[in-house]
Amino acid sequence: MKKFYFLLIFLFLTIIRTSIAQNELAGFVLYKQILNLNPHAPEDEDGINACLFFRGNSTKYVYDRIDSTIGDTVRILRKELMGMTRFYQRDSIGKQIFIDFSNKQVIQRDVGYGHAYIIEESLPIFNWIISTEQKKIGDIPCQKAATRHRGRNYEVWFAPSIPINGGPWKFYGLPGLILEAGDETGEVKFRFKKIINSSVSEKLVDKPTGERKVTRKELEKIYDEEYDKKEKKFFSTMPKGTTVISTGTIHPKPIEYDE
Repeated sequence: MKKFYFLLIFLFLTIIRTSIAQNELAGFVLYKQILNLNPHAPEDEDGINACLFFRGNSTKYVYDRIDSTIGDTVRILRKELMGMTRFYQRDSIGKQIFIDFSNKQVIQRDVGYGHAYIIEESLPIFNWIISTEQKKIGDIPCQKAATRHRGRNYEVWFAPSIPINGGPWKFYGLPGLILEAGDETGEVKFRFKKIINSSVSEKLVDKPTGERKVTRKELEKIYDEEYDKKEKKFFSTMPKGTTVISTGTIHPKPIEYDE
């Protein structure tokens, strides 16, 4: 009987230690994010750098960030591709996707047309279909999974050997860190660069605050209206008598859209 109780105590302490160890996991993952959502812009396979910070029961994915000391003023960066110009709107805080697993909440910070916005939503549910297909990303063994989310079919590769519930953008919910993801159209891609296990301050994984709160639909409407204004302003600068042939305005696609 004593051996039985000792065994129960041992198992209980093991579970507690394991739980504490998981909650204390901290570090960050570097990704390359490639978004080709604007049909008017040339394709960009170089993408931009992005970073996933993880600590305890929270993660924060940060991209389109300017490292500078000029404050939070939004700047438009230009990138020359195939003789054309591609525009990126960024600030010194960056676009962010904060996930609070304890409260099952996603808080997204977006930047566009001189303003920053906050979108608060419930944690999305990804219905993953895990495949037996495997491959290595670098030296890390990975397994394939697939899901559909807000209009897009995604294929991802996760590492069962890395016990982190997270990945690029809003992805989570697989038994291992998601290293690579992309949709079937090729418009949305995330590529793993490296993972760094180190202490991460609470500030790096805190939730975004102090911006204008909107819904996802409201933000899409704001961006569509601003895009139309920019287009009209552009056409107004053309010489008089210029004929513009257009089949209608094509706005940049959002990553998420309702079917």
